[in-house]
Amino acid sequence: AAGALTSLAWDDKIAAIIVAAGALPLMVELLSGCLDEGKANAAKALYNLMGDDDGIRVAAVEAGAILPLVELLGDSSDNSRAEAAGALTSLACDDNIAAIILVAGAPPPF
Repeated sequence: AAGALTSLAWDDKIAAIIVAAGALPLMVELLSGCLDEGKANAAKALYNLMGDDDGIRVAAVEAGAILPLVELLGDSSDNSRAEAAGALTSLACDDNIAAIILVAGAPPPF
């Protein structure tokens, strides 16, 4: 499911519909509750859903995305680490969120 959302989420209008349908908490749950491929797909889906939308970034933080993404940086899968870094980089566009990411234990440059 996360892989399919990754493909659909590139369109801002579709991303807004997906978020409104409640996808963010489900993606956050997948970040820590499935196999490596599922974790990577969930992180990539979050990245794509956030796009340039500050509101979706805040909603992702409120859904609890930061800590599982930070934890995923230490995953054994290169792909999972890369996708988590991408999602965290997108979140860090907001200075307040960037500070939260650092407090959660992510290494700089966030």
